[in-house]
Amino acid sequence: MLPVVQKLKSSGILIVCCVGNEGPKTSGSPGNYAEVLSVGACDEKNRVADFSSSQVLTYPKTRIVPDLVAPGVDILSCIPGGGFSKRSGTAMATPIIAGLAALLFQAEPSASGQDIMDAIMESCELAPDMSPERAGRGVPNGPRALAILLQKTGREREAEKQPRR
Repeated sequence: MLPVVQKLKSSGILIVCCVGNEGPKTSGSPGNYAEVLSVGACDEKNRVADFSSSQVLTYPKTRIVPDLVAPGVDILSCIPGGGFSKRSGTAMATPIIAGLAALLFQAEPSASGQDIMDAIMESCELAPDMSPERAGRGVPNGPRALAILLQKTGREREAEKQPRR
């Protein structure tokens, strides 16, 4: 799968992947590839979920996965047959980050995948009970990510001049 992920990344596509649900000192591919934005899970109190994978990787360079965490515990989800159920997992957290990325792309269509990834990563903050070894950079802040993105693309000043509705 790595060659496909590398080709997508080199084409400017942002790839957002869950890191896995096997707990500390584990991670799964492609969520542990350096080319992706890797997502772990936290609960409503910003505690990393026990099941959320995390690992210190040493190849090709030392880094921690996941890159960040998002809500992934007791997330209301659609289930087969038309119902709803609360589900937990890094696969519940990942769409939240993919949705944030989509909103940032909508706000700044000329941004590259790397621009969006950088803005999301820079917006993150570790909650008091989070360690980088389990949560990477922590929880992203959407409004902060937008401000970072607009500043990097020079649209911040332009957006300030627009009349408010």
